[in-house]
Amino acid sequence: MLDDYTVKKTIAIGDYSKVKLVQDRQGKYYSAKLMYYTNEPSKIYVTSLLSNELKSLRILTSSKTIQIIAASFEGKHLAKRRTRPCVYLLSTFYSLGPLTNIVSLRPSESACRYFFTKAISALDSIHSQGVIHLNIKLENLLIDNDMSIRFCGFSMSSISENRKIRRHSLYSAPEIVGFKNCNGKKIDIFALGVLIFILLCGSPPFLRASQTDTHYKLLQSKNPAFWNLFPRVSNDFKELIVGMLKDNPEERYDLDAIKQHRWTKSEYSQEEIEALHRKLLKLLEI
Repeated sequence: MLDDYTVKKTIAIGDYSKVKLVQDRQGKYYSAKLMYYTNEPSKIYVTSLLSNELKSLRILTSSKTIQIIAASFEGKHLAKRRTRPCVYLLSTFYSLGPLTNIVSLRPSESACRYFFTKAISALDSIHSQGVIHLNIKLENLLIDNDMSIRFCGFSMSSISENRKIRRHSLYSAPEIVGFKNCNGKKIDIFALGVLIFILLCGSPPFLRASQTDTHYKLLQSKNPAFWNLFPRVSNDFKELIVGMLKDNPEERYDLDAIKQHRWTKSEYSQEEIEALHRKLLKLLEI
């Protein structure tokens, strides 16, 4: 049990959290993002993460983000005969799950373009309301029932365009080193570039955006050996990726340049999206 909700199963595991499928007394399902704590310092930390997420989501009520149902800073999760204190965020459950589910279906460029344009539109709305996400990855983009995109995972977000960042992942821009001021919008764009690359190619372009990473170095030097590893992508896609993953954030594409790019503006097949939807339902046994 999670307070008055019945916990059905774990549906995702994040850096600092677990996401559970829960059911209320009327039988309705929700997603519950739980962050556990064991002492006062860890409670202060997870409380700050949840407070930050709630602050951003309350600003973004008109954007394509998850919908807040409830939140608690004094939650109790009873599992395996022990009670674990936690903070949690209850939100709408999106049964199609995150974009990671699409990767396994090996989508075409056309299908990837569909999801990319949805993500760009949502991110543009988020940025226009003064919020920077700072944790964009496949797991934090959920697929709505109409195959649109909803952003989640705002615990690291900021309402300041220039932000000091400390954490690293394969989505992290190269300027995130130590504890320094970075342009948050350009960090989000870099992460979205990595995301669309994984969605189409099935693997990340590199493990770390650093000159010590061989693949990153090849990409930045425009060495054709990099793209020889990914022969099925179009030249327009290559150009888009190079622009979004520029080492220098001042030279990196902004959202306007991305929206006007040939690859982004090309057509996608609605029939293909409908077929992908059917495959996804079958994959998830819905």
